[in-house]
Amino acid sequence: YLVPAPEPFKVGWFDADAEFTKRFGAQLVVPSTNARFALNAANARWVSIYDALYASDVLDPVAKGPFDEARAQKVVSYVAELLDKFVPLSEGSHTSCSGYTVADDLSLSPPLKDPSSFVGFQGEPSKPTALLFCHNDLHIHLSIDAEHKVGKHSSAGVSDVVMESATTAIVDLEDSAAVADAEEKVGAYTVWSGLMRGDLEDTFEKGGKTMTRKLAEDRVYKKAKQNEPSPEELAEKEADAALQSEAEAAAQADVEAANAPGAVPDAAAQAQAEAGLARILAIKEEEAKAAEATELVLSGRALLLVRNVGHHMFTESATYGGEMVPEGFLDAIVAGMCINLPGAAKNSPKRRVYCVKPKCHGPEEVALTVAIMENVEKGLGLAKSTIRIGIMDEERRTSCNLEACIYEARDRVCFINTGFLDRTGDEVRTCSRAGPVATKKRMKEMGWLKAYEENNVNAGLACGLRGRAQIGKGMWAAPDAMKSMVETKGAQLLTGANTAWIPSPTAACLHSIHYHEHNIKANMAAKEASPVPRDELVEKLLEFPVVDKAELTDDVVDKELRGACQSILGYVVRWVQQGVGCSKVPDMDDVGLMEDRATLRISCTVLQNWLEHGVVTWDRVAGCMLEMAPVVDSQNAGDALYEVLVGGDGKGAGEAWECALALVRDKDMMKNGYTEVLLTKYRLQKKRA
Repeated sequence: YLVPAPEPFKVGWFDADAEFTKRFGAQLVVPSTNARFALNAANARWVSIYDALYASDVLDPVAKGPFDEARAQKVVSYVAELLDKFVPLSEGSHTSCSGYTVADDLSLSPPLKDPSSFVGFQGEPSKPTALLFCHNDLHIHLSIDAEHKVGKHSSAGVSDVVMESATTAIVDLEDSAAVADAEEKVGAYTVWSGLMRGDLEDTFEKGGKTMTRKLAEDRVYKKAKQNEPSPEELAEKEADAALQSEAEAAAQADVEAANAPGAVPDAAAQAQAEAGLARILAIKEEEAKAAEATELVLSGRALLLVRNVGHHMFTESATYGGEMVPEGFLDAIVAGMCINLPGAAKNSPKRRVYCVKPKCHGPEEVALTVAIMENVEKGLGLAKSTIRIGIMDEERRTSCNLEACIYEARDRVCFINTGFLDRTGDEVRTCSRAGPVATKKRMKEMGWLKAYEENNVNAGLACGLRGRAQIGKGMWAAPDAMKSMVETKGAQLLTGANTAWIPSPTAACLHSIHYHEHNIKANMAAKEASPVPRDELVEKLLEFPVVDKAELTDDVVDKELRGACQSILGYVVRWVQQGVGCSKVPDMDDVGLMEDRATLRISCTVLQNWLEHGVVTWDRVAGCMLEMAPVVDSQNAGDALYEVLVGGDGKGAGEAWECALALVRDKDMMKNGYTEVLLTKYRLQKKRA
């Protein structure tokens, strides 16, 4: 189960996009089955913090009704205070500043305390319509319009402040997507290919109006005064230039070797070598032009990753010899094909495709992922290591052998992260015979979970991911609780991580505050310099979350059982009836929580464990399901497409009802507690009924 840790090593230098190396920000996750949501996520690179604050609960209470002048003034004052913290003036305050102009030497007046933070502007120097600041490698855009209804509340006429927010977003083919057949799979691929072409659109009705959403265009500014780079920046540029030169020389050598007299003819190897050199030369030319240009062009979109399904999934979307093929193979091929679409270079200027691979159980399955990507590249004539791999640290065997997993993907890894939800589901399933497990709330307080979060960062930094890849933290699951998120989520960045998941563009914008408050690079360097002994963490990781049965009193069990049954029904009914894989599901207190298959996995495995150890009986579970069904029906009463779970005879009925029961009852059909097989079975029954 535990493999020997590899000898100390560092992951390779990948020439990755800046979002993985220095421009750290929030990370959105969005289902690939919803074009509108995918567009929202892509466009969440730039989000108005005025709008985010005005519409959320950060400034109590939540705004309702017509435009509130007093609330707008609170927003303006709040943001001005943030500007004073992140990009302070050399004298005075943004709160009382009477106006901004750009001097003849392209510096800002009044000047900033750090003049290099002013990087661009729009409009005329004497009367700019926008200013662009940069702090901690993230940008802040100020729109200036004193006549605007918000601008009039600012002494400098600042009508909006737009934060660079979600620097990356994961377009998900897995847990948040409901894909049961070829039709739905093609729909998901259509969204991804549209994003890569750059022509994805979605037309919908909102507020009685027809709206069409498209991908945001790049943002163009006139460059501000170019200040001398700091010694640190200069050293970083020189190191990158040296590595670029080495990469170019290696690519040239590959081409020469593939075409050398006497070499065994290998068209695929020749195509790969030539593609690798062409990629490097094209990037070199584009970067040289950008450095000489008088304009600063910033991407209008988040850099998009695509999450493939796990190795355990098969699909009827394609067959080989009459048999279904592994769905992850198909995901990898489509991702590789899309890198050559016309707009793909806008997503990744470094000409990469970033594939997140979930559900890997240890280094052998990571090695399989690498082999799949190598074959896709060779088959499509892509440069070696075009496809980068994100490793989801969400299965127990991977957590305990994380360095070995990273080692297998050392020339490709772009991302590791933690996900409490799936990781808990696997923990419960792994120890299912060891005894009854604790409640979900109790598990969050246990030592194994703290060790899991710490081990992920510890291993990533030890393997050289700082400055070369993302180390991520899990999702904020309460999209309406933004005040609490602003107060607490920044702590994730103190652990040595450089990104964290959020559920919406608004959350991405508000979470961006934390990336300005904390020096991510310094935090990572400090954590890397003071590692926790690996064996100490692994020992804690191996502790099972089991408890004495006496701890599970009737009151404790009843509360957990009701919450689990309500959660299972609330999620399953939308998956089976409407093909919705991720949604805001009200809990027992009517608090909307983002749920996907990971949350479902926990609820199901806990109840399965309790059934196995006699904490509950099947009659008690089935009775609780019937008790919770009317609650779920009531919570979905406003949905015109919803079909009730309980009929007039007081009995549960329908595919969603049967699926919910099966997810707890039919444990043997759920390898590792994965719910996909049963969800797909009942979704297809519903579609074919």
